[in-house]
Amino acid sequence: MTPPTVSEAPTPVVPFQITKKMLQSLAPLPETAVRMLAMLQDPDASLRRIAEVASQDVGIAAAILRMANSPALGMRGRVGSISEALALIGTEQARLVVLSCGVAQAGKKELRLYGLAAGAFLRHSELVANLTMNIARQARFSATGVAYSAGLLHDIGKVILNGLAVQEDLDSPRFQQFSQALRAPDARIENLERTCFGIDHASAGGDAAAHWALPSEIADAIVLHHTCGDDSSQSLPAFVALANAIAGEVDPAYPPAHRAPRPVCPVVPAEPLVTLAKDLLR
Repeated sequence: MTPPTVSEAPTPVVPFQITKKMLQSLAPLPETAVRMLAMLQDPDASLRRIAEVASQDVGIAAAILRMANSPALGMRGRVGSISEALALIGTEQARLVVLSCGVAQAGKKELRLYGLAAGAFLRHSELVANLTMNIARQARFSATGVAYSAGLLHDIGKVILNGLAVQEDLDSPRFQQFSQALRAPDARIENLERTCFGIDHASAGGDAAAHWALPSEIADAIVLHHTCGDDSSQSLPAFVALANAIAGEVDPAYPPAHRAPRPVCPVVPAEPLVTLAKDLLR
């Protein structure tokens, strides 16, 4: 007799919330990121000292410089020091950059529960981040750095749920059935997650956003990135939903069950985004 798929399981798991203690073990931040986040919240910490700590992590340092030199700020390569970059973008934006980079590092690993090879999660997240920032610029959304962070963090709930499965036992029948059901051509990832875990990755990401004290705009974008696709309002959740749909559509290596349909009424023209996404994937 063929074992039931997750979607056929008679009794869903009782819903729960991701706690701060769980988050620390499921999506741990690198030591440099933890130190910088504490310093960025300390009004007595000097930018020079924060910059010294940032320089110890190549990824964080590069991201801060990239943000400071973005066309949105009009600098275009004129900012060369991390201290200068921090002064330009401000501590709140720096906090988002550091947090996003730290979380992104957790996404470099294989997410076996979801059938994502090492690097696949981060590749998709970075593509969505770049597309979201592009959409934000077109829509004249002032906080392009916030838009980038929202795109980068939109799927962080998958890292959390994969971590839960690893802690419990990825080879157990429950998670084997989930992974098998996810490969079905008509699989709905959120439904399967709610049946297996009692929570989907968007809600898990929303819990994480609350614990990290992220801006409400980012939290909303994480929670709504699968349900806000046809919202034509000029809102960050609509930007991320469109970017997520385009990113999944153009990447042949991204599993079909993870993809979202392209919005019927996109907030900006979709075809130029498709071209941009293909260029970024090269």
